[in-house]
Amino acid sequence: MVRKFALAAACLTACLFVVSSLTAADEKTPSIEDIMKKVPNKGRNKGLAAQCNDAAAAGKWEDCVKLAAELKTLGDALGKNPCPKGDKASWEKLTKGFAVNMETIEKGAKAKDAAAVKKGFDAFTKSCKACHDSHRG
Repeated sequence: MVRKFALAAACLTACLFVVSSLTAADEKTPSIEDIMKKVPNKGRNKGLAAQCNDAAAAGKWEDCVKLAAELKTLGDALGKNPCPKGDKASWEKLTKGFAVNMETIEKGAKAKDAAAVKKGFDAFTKSCKACHDSHRG
C-alpha cells in the first residue's frame, strides 16, 4: 500500500513538473528583436501590421482578425522586455502606447471596421521613430 502511494505521488510530481514546464515555455515573452522582425510596417516583406491593414482594406476579415490577434499578443509582450537603452519611464510609456495601438487594430478587426484598423496602424507607424531614437540598442 505504501509503495502504491509513493508511486502515485512520484507520478503526480512528474506530471506537475511536465505541465509547469510546458506552461512556462508557452508563456515565454518574445524578445524585442523577435517582435520587431514580425511587426514592421514597411520594407520588402511587409510585417504583420501592414498585412493586417491591407487585409482590412480588402475586406479579408478572417485574415485580418488572425493577424490582429497576433499583433495584440506582441503588443502586450513588448513592454515585458527590459528597457534596452535610455529612460525606463519613457520605455514604459512608449511600449504602453504600442500595446494600445495593437489593441486598437484588434478591436477594429473584430468589429470589421477598416477605419479603426487603419487608425491603430497609422498611430503605430507614427510612433516608431520616437521609440527607436530613445531605446534602440
